[in-house]
Amino acid sequence: MTLKADNREIPKGCQTLLICEGPGDAAFLGAMGRHMNLGARAIPIGGRSQFRDNIRAVPNDPNFSALRAFGIVRDADDSAARALDRVNGALRDFFGAGANFLKHGEVKRLASGKFAQLSAGAFVLPDGEERGELEDLLLESARESHPDIMECVKDFRACARRNKDAEAGKESKKAVQALISGFPAYCEDLNVALKKRFVNLDSGAFSELRDFLRKLAAA
Repeated sequence: MTLKADNREIPKGCQTLLICEGPGDAAFLGAMGRHMNLGARAIPIGGRSQFRDNIRAVPNDPNFSALRAFGIVRDADDSAARALDRVNGALRDFFGAGANFLKHGEVKRLASGKFAQLSAGAFVLPDGEERGELEDLLLESARESHPDIMECVKDFRACARRNKDAEAGKESKKAVQALISGFPAYCEDLNVALKKRFVNLDSGAFSELRDFLRKLAAA
């Protein structure tokens, strides 16, 4: 089994890899890596239902042998502890790591068998403790950089919630969609918003994530 197409392959020459869930996560992490001039590349391998099956394919990628380090970046969703357990489980089962190998934000050498020279890291969004996801960090950053738009987002989401037919859940993702629609120019998605620099990658909301990326790139 190898990684499938649609930007899931490890880029040729990549030495620092970020393994994440969806294309939005990959777009954000890739933009952050370029912004910090770290040379890190990001690939999406799917959410909770596909994550385990797809991560087992990573070591079979023909470009895997060039890596010095890889980091697994996952949403906490309902539980940061459970998300970290899943990361550590994958490291144990597919990369020979010990039980509970990594803490949130940590980068360590695997030092096991054929992966002995490879470092691995784990980051659970938004902060390793609270439930949530990448979108929560994006909204936090927007409260600094786009406070007027965020007031509109707040009002719009309150209005949408009053719709008796509205489906509950994914509130942060819905709020980010509203945020993107409020940017000064039309943005089809987060990737376009990042390219237009409507997201402040220097925001304090991303400081812990930036620290993790620096540690991973230096491993």
